[in-house]
Amino acid sequence: MIGDLIYIMKCSLLSILFIGVLQIKVENVTLESRLTTWFYQSSLPKHIQTAAAGGALAIENAYKYSKENLNSLFQSAKSAAASRSER
Repeated sequence: MIGDLIYIMKCSLLSILFIGVLQIKVENVTLESRLTTWFYQSSLPKHIQTAAAGGALAIENAYKYSKENLNSLFQSAKSAAASRSER
């Protein structure tokens, strides 16, 4: 319990320290804005976007596949029940 509280306090202190360092101005521009500009101008966001689009497509395909299989399963169950009731 105490160890968890100390961990939370350490993480909070490190976060505040990190945010404080990012607010330092170098040549009248903060390190935070320099870091943001560098990130958006790099190729990293393009790779992240490509990976996210691929993940979204995989989820969409899995959903469609599952929906089609469940529909066919229930259709075959309905037709089997209908043929039994006709007898």
